[in-house]
Amino acid sequence: MIFNNIDIFGNPSHMVMDPVHGGIEFFSHERAIIDHPNFQRLRHIKQNDVLHLVFPGANHSRFEHSIGTMHVAGRIFKSMLRNYFTEKKLEEKIVLNEDITASIQYCYACLRAAALLHDTGHFPFSHQFEASPFGKSILHDKDVTTNLQSRFGHLFETSCEEVSHEHMSIVSANCILASIPDLPIDPTDVISIMEHGAIVPSDQFISCAREVLGIFIDRVLLDKFPKKQIAKKVIKLLKDVISGEIDADKMDYLLRDSYYTGCNYGLYNIDHIIRNIFAGYDTITNAADPWIGIAIHKKGIGGLEDFVYSRFRMYLQVYNHKTVIGLKWILQQAVSEVANTDLHQLVKESIADPTVFKHLTDDFFLERFRQHANANAKSACRALTDRKVLPFLRSVKTPDSHVKERFKRELMQDNPGMNIIYYESASKFSKIKPKYDRIRILSINKALQKRQLESIAENSNFFEKFDDITEVHYYNAPNYC
Repeated sequence: MIFNNIDIFGNPSHMVMDPVHGGIEFFSHERAIIDHPNFQRLRHIKQNDVLHLVFPGANHSRFEHSIGTMHVAGRIFKSMLRNYFTEKKLEEKIVLNEDITASIQYCYACLRAAALLHDTGHFPFSHQFEASPFGKSILHDKDVTTNLQSRFGHLFETSCEEVSHEHMSIVSANCILASIPDLPIDPTDVISIMEHGAIVPSDQFISCAREVLGIFIDRVLLDKFPKKQIAKKVIKLLKDVISGEIDADKMDYLLRDSYYTGCNYGLYNIDHIIRNIFAGYDTITNAADPWIGIAIHKKGIGGLEDFVYSRFRMYLQVYNHKTVIGLKWILQQAVSEVANTDLHQLVKESIADPTVFKHLTDDFFLERFRQHANANAKSACRALTDRKVLPFLRSVKTPDSHVKERFKRELMQDNPGMNIIYYESASKFSKIKPKYDRIRILSINKALQKRQLESIAENSNFFEKFDDITEVHYYNAPNYC
């Protein structure tokens, strides 16, 4: 087969229009995933819980974000291969036999499916449900975790000590994939690429992984390593494409959240970044355990810096806006107000049974909030449904619990009678520090035909200039909360 004008990644049969990425093409089996009730459920899970109450346009859901993540993950995979072909000056004519072509398509399909399914396990209001006292009481419940582990533990990378949306995404993915007839990929391989997914690839993936990696690394050299070791290296690489420091998930939600909030803090050049993403490999430094991972071409260092800083600014200016944080606190109080025995049991059942989980959405809780608000004028449910924000008092940047309490005491002394509460938010910068090794920088000397991997610290000191920021917001909360 000639790599020229023929798409070795397959021929999609469907397309959906997206305001962020334009036309997104997808395959028949991906449409079957999207049409499944447990995936359609994501239409009713907002991407950013209460953000729309401050930024009115932010009504987008995890449904379109998941499709966008699939699209970006596919673009990254294509870029890794095409960049290598270009690097070797073979783009005009590359002969790929049927085994290599089929292997490329298989790994590509597994990656896209894992990206598409990565958020299917989010609870109502996403992270805020997991952070609420009601959510924690269930997700940390020994009976719940033991039951989930006994039924689905073989799908998890490690034992489930507490239930997270990543665990539920694996459970949902397993349910969805099992229902699709003539699925061209093994569900085990898709789940192995998802976060917290067990790394137990099928024989087909093990074979395909070697064929794909053999495009980059000499096949004689690959024969020195066990096939399963090679497959696990490829899985780790694909995992990083979906969930890492520069991944398809973040690439989509930064642009999507910027678009729908009307803020430009999260904007970056996605084309530039993807164009400079390579599959990196180092078979010399540690011959027994070669490094395989994401590499950024030196020309893309500025794009990487811009991407990381854009995410940081979105946390500082949008996700952790003081009014948004106050509304998150009200949301958690509202969840607690409607948390009766029946609801407790229903959430437990939904964790154990995907057919019940599909009904657990934002709308399910919002209706309960409205009912409680109608019967209780002075309640967090009424404050949330009527958008009664907490009166803001001040903010302090500190992770120190003693400092937090000291400022609270001072505010109580200065404002007797007020019900002073505080809620902290973390603005994440990056895990990329001097010893960070999940991403490396690639330099290519065409004249010397030399390819070299270096650490990010050797090429940029940008990531040492910023740290995560913990900001504490103080409010005057209603006494009934």
